[in-house]
Amino acid sequence: MSIGERIKIIRGKTPQKMFASTIGVAQNTLGNYERNERTPNADVIVAIADTYGVSFDWLLTGNGEKKGEQKAEKDLVRETSKDYEATNRHKDQLEELQQEIKELRQDNRELRQDNRELRQENRELRQQARYAEPLTGKLKITTYGPNGDINEEVVDAPKVSDD
Repeated sequence: MSIGERIKIIRGKTPQKMFASTIGVAQNTLGNYERNERTPNADVIVAIADTYGVSFDWLLTGNGEKKGEQKAEKDLVRETSKDYEATNRHKDQLEELQQEIKELRQDNRELRQDNRELRQENRELRQQARYAEPLTGKLKITTYGPNGDINEEVVDAPKVSDD
């Protein structure tokens, strides 16, 4: 009996996708192991033995006691199903968060564009004010604080001599 056949025995009726997720490999990789097209590395062997309570010796060679048979298959399927459902739930939450981030980035781009447009409008209005205010004899000085505070002060415009 090959290592792939022993992995298939351990998996039993557990779906490949769920079994693969519990040992940290992709479903197609597990299929390759079970068809003896690939040999699992040490990390996978350890994950299978630890997770499913089988001996390394039996898993690798087929010799010795299989052990771990006392763990009821339905308990194992139930545990695996819970982990699988939790993973899917987290995946859904992650997708929602990614969508929210995408929307927030779009909002941020729009706000930055609005800010650029307001700054340009502000420059244009200040330029217009420079030409218009000396005619009234008053000059309005507008300053902007670091927190967006706007301070305005009206002063007498300097006299321009015709000399």
